[in-house]
Amino acid sequence: RTIAAEEILRANEDVELVMSTIPGDTDTGAQALQSAFAGRAPNSGIITARLIEGIDVEDAREAIKADLGHLNRDGFAVAVSQQDAISAGAGLSIVVSGQDAAEIKAASDTIVDALADMEGIDNVSSDAVSEAPQVSVVVDPNMAMVIGSTTAQIGTHIRSVLVGQSIGSYTLADGTVVEATLRVSDDDVDSVEGLRVMPVSGMAGTRPLGQLAHVEVVEVRGSVTRVDGSPAATITADITIKDTGAVSAEAAARIEGLRASGDLSEAVATTFAGTTAEMNEAFESLFLSMGFAVLVVYIVMVLALGSLITPFIIMFSLPLAAIGAIPALLLSGHPLGISAMVGFLMLIGIVVTNAIVLLDFVEQLRARGRSTYDALIGGGRVRVRPILMTAVATILALTPVAMGMAHGSVIAEELAVVVIGGLFTSTFLTLVVIPVLYSLVDGGKEGFSKRFAGAAAGQAAVPSATAEAITSSEG
Repeated sequence: RTIAAEEILRANEDVELVMSTIPGDTDTGAQALQSAFAGRAPNSGIITARLIEGIDVEDAREAIKADLGHLNRDGFAVAVSQQDAISAGAGLSIVVSGQDAAEIKAASDTIVDALADMEGIDNVSSDAVSEAPQVSVVVDPNMAMVIGSTTAQIGTHIRSVLVGQSIGSYTLADGTVVEATLRVSDDDVDSVEGLRVMPVSGMAGTRPLGQLAHVEVVEVRGSVTRVDGSPAATITADITIKDTGAVSAEAAARIEGLRASGDLSEAVATTFAGTTAEMNEAFESLFLSMGFAVLVVYIVMVLALGSLITPFIIMFSLPLAAIGAIPALLLSGHPLGISAMVGFLMLIGIVVTNAIVLLDFVEQLRARGRSTYDALIGGGRVRVRPILMTAVATILALTPVAMGMAHGSVIAEELAVVVIGGLFTSTFLTLVVIPVLYSLVDGGKEGFSKRFAGAAAGQAAVPSATAEAITSSEG
């Protein structure tokens, strides 16, 4: 079946190189261990196909999947996944845990069926069903002692017979050196019954393996998952789109729907792991970092400007950045991923500089005796040029990255789009919104000061009038 798949891949003009890895007769441990980590059956083979440069990986994957679809029969299953700069390591992983193994397997099958037709994922599978037939040989220690052997020695003997044992190297007539291996012919042990009648020797005699051990064919899982010592199963799927957050959210909604309808037992718990868990943890860390960054920026501005109100006004430029950053992501088709959140974190330090440059000069003009209106107009005329120059320079510098012109900059595209969109709107809105807000706050401060001064003057006038009245009555 692997050879047939190779021929199909070689016939595809989009495929440049094909490499296959098939477990051999002597590969009794490494392949099984590798398959266990990947959630596959131990007797599975791997074919790696490298596509020609410039091809659409997603379209090529769908075409290869369709070409290999007819091989999914007679107990064989073919799964096609892609690995590139976008999807490498991006996968959905759900851990199903509980106390009863049968309930876990039933719940795992239910979740796999519910996610099989979901858009954005492919190759949905569970390691609870990744089983393969294997020959189990359980040696009876008492019978092993009868022939003067042990369980470990019988196991070594079986391995030497089936896998082979090196008996040295030989030099042929033409000078070629070859390694010689001694092993039993496949025709002698081509069935479980042939393995049972295989002779096993010890220091006290020789007997068939069937008399020394219990030999049978059993179904064995490639991997066993446990959570807090209890049995569990892991459901995995390849995420085929960029928006991994949306895929995880939809998968969680479908699982909750199964639980609400009673199709999923309450005794079974589901937990998202892998890429989803890492992304949620990264988002929490970034939100915490953004909150800390806002606090630090405000404290620094308070210390630099010597005011509590002016830095508060400057901080209003941050929401102005989100007005442009979020629509920029939507228009460019990029998801709100980790790199986009890093872009928002960068904007906290970038966009406030425009408001600082403007209001710092306005405060200087106010200190020279200018009115609020004149200071805002004069500050805007002087500072508009450096504000626009720095913003335009930053936007132009990030434009090639946002357009994907730099090779391997897929992840940086989201960051560049967020910074460009946020800086564009915040620059122009800062020149309008921040002066208006500053004028309103300053007007409110003046009105409050006048009202407070008037009230204080009224309170001071009352004792004076009382004193005059007392003087008049005495006279």
